[in-house]
Amino acid sequence: MRFSVPFALFVLIAFWGHSQNNAFYPTQVSKAAYFDKTPALIDMPVVEPGVRDRSWKDGLIENKSLGMGFNKNDQTPVDPSTLQGFMGSRTAKGPVVNVPGTGNVNGVYPPDTDGDVGPDHYFQMINLSFAIFDKEGNKLYGPVDNSTLWSGFPGPWSGTNDGDPIILYDEMAGRWVASQFAIYTSNNKYYEMIAVSETGDPLGAWNRYAFEFSLFPDYPKLSVWPDGYYATFHMFGSGFEGTGVAVFEREKMLAGNPDASMIYFGEYSNKFGFLPSDVDGDAPAAGTPNYVTGINFDGNKNMEIWELHANWQNPNNSTFSLAKTLTPASFNANINGIAQPGTSNKLDAISSVLMFRLPFRDFGSYRAMVANHTVNVSGRAGVRWYELRDNGTGWTIYQQGTYAPGAENRWMGSIAMAANGNIALGYSVSGSNVYPSIRYTGRTPNAPLGEMNLQEIEIIAGGSSQTGINRWGDYSCMAVDPYTDTTFWFTTEYMKSAGWGTRIASFDFSTIEQPTAYAGQDTAICENELFITQGNATNYASVLWETSGDGVFQNATSVNAKYLRGNQDIENGSVTLTLNVTGYLPGQEAGDEMELTITKEAEANAGPDQTINEGETAYLSGSAENYVTVHWSSSGDGTFSGNNTLETEYTPGINDVANGAAELSLQAYPG
Repeated sequence: MRFSVPFALFVLIAFWGHSQNNAFYPTQVSKAAYFDKTPALIDMPVVEPGVRDRSWKDGLIENKSLGMGFNKNDQTPVDPSTLQGFMGSRTAKGPVVNVPGTGNVNGVYPPDTDGDVGPDHYFQMINLSFAIFDKEGNKLYGPVDNSTLWSGFPGPWSGTNDGDPIILYDEMAGRWVASQFAIYTSNNKYYEMIAVSETGDPLGAWNRYAFEFSLFPDYPKLSVWPDGYYATFHMFGSGFEGTGVAVFEREKMLAGNPDASMIYFGEYSNKFGFLPSDVDGDAPAAGTPNYVTGINFDGNKNMEIWELHANWQNPNNSTFSLAKTLTPASFNANINGIAQPGTSNKLDAISSVLMFRLPFRDFGSYRAMVANHTVNVSGRAGVRWYELRDNGTGWTIYQQGTYAPGAENRWMGSIAMAANGNIALGYSVSGSNVYPSIRYTGRTPNAPLGEMNLQEIEIIAGGSSQTGINRWGDYSCMAVDPYTDTTFWFTTEYMKSAGWGTRIASFDFSTIEQPTAYAGQDTAICENELFITQGNATNYASVLWETSGDGVFQNATSVNAKYLRGNQDIENGSVTLTLNVTGYLPGQEAGDEMELTITKEAEANAGPDQTINEGETAYLSGSAENYVTVHWSSSGDGTFSGNNTLETEYTPGINDVANGAAELSLQAYPG
């Protein structure tokens, strides 16, 4: 339903409300323009994914952020003291869950892959669809259009599905938070639409809100904080107007209160690619401000940490102020695209922003945030990452590194820190000999500062290059499981054999175990059957089925593969199928085999037709090949002296005599 807006207060202050204490004040305070509550998502009408006509958006949202944010002539070298040109040597087991995410079901580029994990679910949201999984990787729901979540929500967006989605799990409340912008509207306004689940079950009901803007809020990045859901935007009108920062009234949104408000600060024309801090683990102390952090890519390249204090009793007294300016080690973000094999088409590096998310964690004696962005390392893309700490005296760069081993490009990173201090960094990988793939690395707390000491692990290898378009995802997401607080979940895109796909993987830093392989029990099939293997494997990076015969596997790299027997297999009567498994370390291999017996198709001949007189018995002498058992049957009501022998006698029944005939059939079975 739509409700009236009791107030919409705009406070316009010269010089962005800058006061003597260097604090900015809100430029807009307003209540949600629209609100309603859904039935359970599982009961809502599904909007099936499909290719959408998005030509009307040409020139409006073809990622206006791409051309912003850094000096294209900058040639500053990466500080060599931060450069890690080697892979870590510490081994850890590979992904526990490693499953396909949502594919390009809407015919769009890029997917803007995002996802988060709760106690029982993994929720993935991309342009323009979402799906929900259990934590074993089984798909429970979807993919459906993102507009399914907004189905029936009245407003000037008219059911459009505009993109830039974010999905977060609010572990302090046990709720899910989903958002996307609405820019194709009937009233020339723009909206950030935010839905908050009523319970911890994402398939249940949701409270839906729409907050209104006069400028286009591009590239929205949301976070969870105790006193609000925070967001940063790149605001566009006739051009880039500046960065906007907002906080939404979390307490009322969790309660389904339609009076939830937004406090907005903006627009800051010299800020770009800033992120709000996002809580992992224990909540910070009451009154702790949200830390909005970014780098001046197009200036002095300082890192700025701003504090946003939301005052919900008197929203206009909320403040946004610069708390600390830090100087990272030298770098430049001038990357001339990401190379791919077999094509001159290069992918966007998106190197002018801090990459989503900005995780915050309170360790008691100190607080930490981790961040990353893409930098130029002697002509290739590498990932610059940071751990920031505040031990009570203000934020400092505790450590920083530039991860760029080998000749490949590494970019589109996402970073997170677990409760035990482990840090995981996931990213895309591509180069002249490597199709766009997905990998991750990490570090343990005892590693040398600035070093990712975990051996790089591949989640999935790419199978082709992207041609015709250079857009790559604007963000990916590394999340920490709130149940274990040590398991990481990562999702991003890669190139399949044709077109982009997404992947969802979970992992921790446990010791890598040897892979195991089980090919399944020995089995017999008929020569005209398609056989599906019943194999199993653990701790594996890849599998490959092989045959001793001339049959063909339809999907030899799947544990449960389909095998179509060959002519020689039939002639031999059996074939050996072998499951080969490789682990995550060089030399880790396992194998097992099973025997597939192939029986030829049984054939039967009941013999010539017979004519007998009433009261007589028919003597039958059938024949069969490739059989183990046979069975006689009649269309009438007569009886056989034996149903399961080739030679038998048939005595016609009353109906047989009345009908003047009966059809006798002999069937043979191979066993």
